[in-house]
Amino acid sequence: MEKLRAFRDIYVPHGASILDVGSWSTGSLSARNVFPNERYGYVGLDIVAGNNVDLTVTDPYKWDEIEDESFDAVVCSNTYEHNPYFWITTAEIARVLKVGGYACILAPSSGGVHRYPLDCWRLYPDATAALAGYTGLEPVESYNERPRFRKVTFGQRWRDHLTILRKPSPLDDPEKFYARLAAITATRAGLPREPPGPGAVIAEYERAVTSSVRYAFRVRGALVWHRLTHKGQPANLW
Repeated sequence: MEKLRAFRDIYVPHGASILDVGSWSTGSLSARNVFPNERYGYVGLDIVAGNNVDLTVTDPYKWDEIEDESFDAVVCSNTYEHNPYFWITTAEIARVLKVGGYACILAPSSGGVHRYPLDCWRLYPDATAALAGYTGLEPVESYNERPRFRKVTFGQRWRDHLTILRKPSPLDDPEKFYARLAAITATRAGLPREPPGPGAVIAEYERAVTSSVRYAFRVRGALVWHRLTHKGQPANLW
């Protein structure tokens, strides 16, 4: 939440309308704590109803319930790693942002698998420029958390990635801008099927690795034996 608070303080004025994409929360801690209703127009969006969800969309990748240019800012925290087509979500974020509005996206760049119900991606610094170039937004900030001793945050566990994007103001060609976003959205598909397990390739790989490890131990043993029995003489292992 520390990064969202910093984003709020720098880019989001009091009274701004906020869309939180992927707002469902298991507890009381959410972006609503950063954007309280008495100071901001906060709307939590998700694909299922639940805690901290104000708006449940019918289509995860085409939010017909929201008009173009509806929100001053959009935040999306710890959702993209679970989203199989996060670039389409970025296109919808670009659509519903007001001209000149900002988006803040947080996602891990490290950490183990944690499915809700999927865990597909990790983001790195170049993701900011890639998402901006694909959707027509402007890249503003890109950052990946690094381990530090003087500043300890929860984000260090996952090496949090932060992307901040801005919707251009004014739009050079609004018709072309929104047509491009619609074309991106049109590429959406259903959720991926259950991933297959390892097969013949991995079996061969594991066999090769086992063989290599055994060979390495044989070489090491031969070197040790040579040093003990042939002091000062070079070893010939071939």
